[in-house]
Order: sequence, then structure tokens, then C-alpha cells
Amino acid sequence: MTNASLVMVALRGKEIDAFLARPDPARPIILLYGPDAGLVRERADALLASAVDDPNDPFSLVRLDGDELSAEPSRLVDEALTVPLSAVRRAIRVRAGSRSFASGCRHTGGGRP
Repeated sequence: MTNASLVMVALRGKEIDAFLARPDPARPIILLYGPDAGLVRERADALLASAVDDPNDPFSLVRLDGDELSAEPSRLVDEALTVPLSAVRRAIRVRAGSRSFASGCRHTGGGRP
């Protein structure tokens, strides 16, 4: 995969609700953000509930802290490339902190670092 094959789309309002109800497998990387932290968390929870069979299973859902990830950004790539052991589907949830972990995100697209 090259960076040229990655397509970013901004969804708003009802488009977001439709996507959450039926996530597009062709869009495996999703960024949720906004000024309403409660709404972002609610939508993230809904998306994760549809993305994995058991959100409480640490092999299905990996939770990373953005500040910890900034100290070791390659961990994001490692987690993204890990094959799920007991689950069919796997998700990674990163909660942003105050420090940047952008270098880890650059590597997940398959392009140049």
C-alpha cells in the first residue's frame, strides 16, 4: 500500500451515524475528534462495539495512551501488524494526550517514514 492509495474522508452529522451503524472495511483507520469530548467518546465506543466481538478482550481491543505512545511510536505499527490470537477482528484505540505520536502514524500507512 502506498500513501497515494489512502483516501481521507470527513464525515459529518448523519453520515457519521450511518458509518457507525455499518463501518466500511475499506477504511480500516478512523480518526474521531471534535470539541465535544463526550460525543467523541460515545461515538468511539459505538464504533468499537461494532468493530470487535468483545471490547473487554485485550486481544481484540488494544488500548494505547497517546503520551505513552509518543515515547515508543513504533508500538503503533507493531500493534497494527499483530495478528489477533483469539478473535476474528481486532482494533486499536489510542487516546490522545499532550505529546505527539505522529511518527508512529506515518509508518502505519505503508509509506515512507
